[in-house]
Amino acid sequence: MAKRFRLGKPELAGELEKLSRQAKLPREVERLTAVRMAMSGDFTLGQIAQACGRSRSAVGQWMRVAREQGLAALMGLHQGRGRSSAIRGKVKNEMLKGLARGRWKRLGDIARWLRERHGVEMGIGGVGYHVGKCGGVRRVPRRTHRLKRHAEADRFKRTLARQLWALHAHGERPVRVWFMDEHRYGLIAHQRRHWGLRRCRTHAPYRTRYEWGYLATALEAGGKGRAVQVFFDGVSQETTAVFYQQVRAVEPEAHHIIIADQAGFHLPPGHPQLPEGIRVLPLPAYSPELNPAEHVGSMLKMATANRVFETLPEMEAAIEQEMRPLWNTPARVHSLIGDNAVHSQTNVTSKKLTSGFQLDLV
Repeated sequence: MAKRFRLGKPELAGELEKLSRQAKLPREVERLTAVRMAMSGDFTLGQIAQACGRSRSAVGQWMRVAREQGLAALMGLHQGRGRSSAIRGKVKNEMLKGLARGRWKRLGDIARWLRERHGVEMGIGGVGYHVGKCGGVRRVPRRTHRLKRHAEADRFKRTLARQLWALHAHGERPVRVWFMDEHRYGLIAHQRRHWGLRRCRTHAPYRTRYEWGYLATALEAGGKGRAVQVFFDGVSQETTAVFYQQVRAVEPEAHHIIIADQAGFHLPPGHPQLPEGIRVLPLPAYSPELNPAEHVGSMLKMATANRVFETLPEMEAAIEQEMRPLWNTPARVHSLIGDNAVHSQTNVTSKKLTSGFQLDLV
């Protein structure tokens, strides 16, 4: 059993009470608390340290100072400075910028950068500690095309509302804004993670069969939160024109602005095949993160993964079942679009939109 600690300085009792009434700083309160517990003789040094949230060695030093120099010296004791960190100032700012860009794959890469760039020698454990202090965590990066121009993507987000207003047909017609994308599905089976047991290998069926189709999707930003989805055998400017007609049919009296990527089979602004009442706003090249309709691809894969389908109609039936909540629940569409800078700028209509939904799968 640990031995109880006794300070053995009863003459300090009066000064202890006086200082306790005057103490304001947390460090003063915890030191006086440690002295009071030590003077009672009812606690071990470890218990006193635990009560104060300090190490046993730190509390031991407090007791030595109080015993040899008095409580005034204990109150003035400046403790815990230690050696200043090498990761501060300019070095820390550069580390933060590098972590924000995903510059390093391993802690060893950061250690090498510290040594070569700043002359700081540090072990892997120390690097991991400082990376954690900076808020660094291991992340799975999103694939980004090497030709992507990040400045253009940022400018698109900042100026989206202005571009929408430029396309707005002024007058009494309401405006509807849509995000559009296509996703390919096929009879080549693919796998996704599923639940299983530890130390138990699971299996998923697989077969290679080259037959596929496309699901075109348009999600309404704001408003009634509608979704239009159409199955196609292939993609072309003709199929895109047909899909635009389906979007327009949702609300023929409205003015529709479709935001989509710059795929070659999409209709660019001013194309003669654009239906009346349809305007197109192209996304910056190689910027799929700006298109919320991309999230439909994950739903499609969830419906078809780890399964083998005999025919495309069978696969399309499974996709329809997965997509049904998207057609019937406007809140589901709103959740896919999300609450972000792009979404906040898409509500350009001057008319108040009412709730409601129309099933638009054909």
